[in-house]
Amino acid sequence: MAIKVGGINDRRFLSNDLFSEDYLQVNCCGITNKTSEEPVTLRPDGRKDYQLIIVLSGEALFKHEGSDILLKSGDVIILPPHIKNHYFFYPDNNIIWIHFTG
Repeated sequence: MAIKVGGINDRRFLSNDLFSEDYLQVNCCGITNKTSEEPVTLRPDGRKDYQLIIVLSGEALFKHEGSDILLKSGDVIILPPHIKNHYFFYPDNNIIWIHFTG
């Protein structure tokens, strides 16, 4: 798996899960390319910020309030703050993601 990440903070030392009253603040963003496994993300309490995920190719499965939501190439999802995040990226996908607040 290749992941490229950028953000306002150095991820080794500071949290990038921030809330801001600024008009728009990008906390972190990245690209995930061609995973060979099924990476799972589980955040029981969500994050403080929003997350926008764009599926460029492949598929991703999101679990929300007992329902499965399958995203395919070209689909977009926005996860609001403080909701449970539970999702899988299937092999051979390209995903763009951004965490933002404001």
